[in-house]
Amino acid sequence: MNQALYQKNASQIISETDTFTSERYKQFADYLKNGTTVLDIGCNTGRGGVVIKKLYPLIKLYGIELISERIIKIPPGTYEYVFNNSITNWTSSDLKFDGIIAGELIEHIPEDEFIIMLSKCKKYLKNDGLILFTTPNPNSFLVKLGRDSVFNDPSHVNIMNIHKFKKIIDKAGLKIKKIEGSGKATRFLGSKMPLINLYGSYLAIITK
Repeated sequence: MNQALYQKNASQIISETDTFTSERYKQFADYLKNGTTVLDIGCNTGRGGVVIKKLYPLIKLYGIELISERIIKIPPGTYEYVFNNSITNWTSSDLKFDGIIAGELIEHIPEDEFIIMLSKCKKYLKNDGLILFTTPNPNSFLVKLGRDSVFNDPSHVNIMNIHKFKKIIDKAGLKIKKIEGSGKATRFLGSKMPLINLYGSYLAIITK
């Protein structure tokens, strides 16, 4: 990630105050299990990690966060360890994960780096593990009606519709198990409505 984009991401504070964060991580938790090992990419200030640990106290939760100012705000005991790095540069000789999660992160990563990110996820995911990503849905009905602030955030450089997302996942040698709705609309509709454009974001459940 170049310095200019790093600064845009560092100055983007909505990720630290997003009122949907807890619900997003509860949605992730539906696909996680106690006693497993999970990597939270872009773990930010740890608000989502706190949710996971409360639901599953025996999970071994690791984090990766590029912006060091956010890491110091993470409550002690949330993560086994937080790596101050980008997933595209990070390497590990011994860690493998049952789950890899990233909430509203991949829209901040240029497409070429996202492809590298997927290769890292594939490398560090156990054979029966799951990758869980949420990202904004540019085809949502609210966007079509003019609520397009998702496109106006200068740190959003890779907003993918589901068709494009599926093509990139397939090219990376991964498989989409299913896609469901995410975002604030789930408060009223749940996440399983078949009309995905009712939702401002979508959750992709991915396997090897």
